[in-house]
Amino acid sequence: MANVLILGATSDIGVALAKQFAAKGYDIDLASRTVDDLKPIKADILIRYRVSCSIHSFDALDYKSHLDFFNDL
Repeated sequence: MANVLILGATSDIGVALAKQFAAKGYDIDLASRTVDDLKPIKADILIRYRVSCSIHSFDALDYKSHLDFFNDL
């Protein structure tokens, strides 16, 4: 199964999408400016859906960091 990357994963829409994809068996990559806020979301996904879930720092307005972000995935 493939991975799904959710940018802005702390938003209500981001959380809902992550859970929908996880329920279908996709591994999840959560990204947000506030990595600490992603930790409880990750824990919930790991327990509830038993798929791989990783968290990443991502600032959409820091354009210079985008290439490194995607290369590190």
